[in-house]
Amino acid sequence: MILMNEVPDRFWSLFRSINRSTYIEALLKINEEYEYSNYFLSREVCIQLLGEYFSRKKYVIWQDETEDDWDTLEPPATRVLNWLLRNGWLRKVDDYASMTVNIVIPDYAAVMIEAFARLASDEEDETVVTFKMSTPFCSLCGMIPDPTCPF
Repeated sequence: MILMNEVPDRFWSLFRSINRSTYIEALLKINEEYEYSNYFLSREVCIQLLGEYFSRKKYVIWQDETEDDWDTLEPPATRVLNWLLRNGWLRKVDDYASMTVNIVIPDYAAVMIEAFARLASDEEDETVVTFKMSTPFCSLCGMIPDPTCPF
């Protein structure tokens, strides 16, 4: 199955957003906790996680093109989480049995978040990172990377 067919149109708005770095940092934090929690987070845990992160960090969140004035009145953690949900980076799954709303990372978003994590790390040189960045994109688009590449 080609993941590219599942990507919502608004997904790509992250790359042109004025708050791009804030959204990417939030995705990396959520992903870190998501993997630790066996790929299962409640909405409340996400808001708490982002709230704690934003309380330790200096940040500015500008009004985004897809936000209205009511969105700007929300606390920063809720505002960022809602933006990520609205644009397809995260997905809500209602659990009616436990009366909770869970947050999951769709497969297509996980590919890009993995690429962000690689870009944020200083462990490898740029040539290796560039090649490894093309691999998730290729899998997202259904292409096969060159197996003869030495990286």
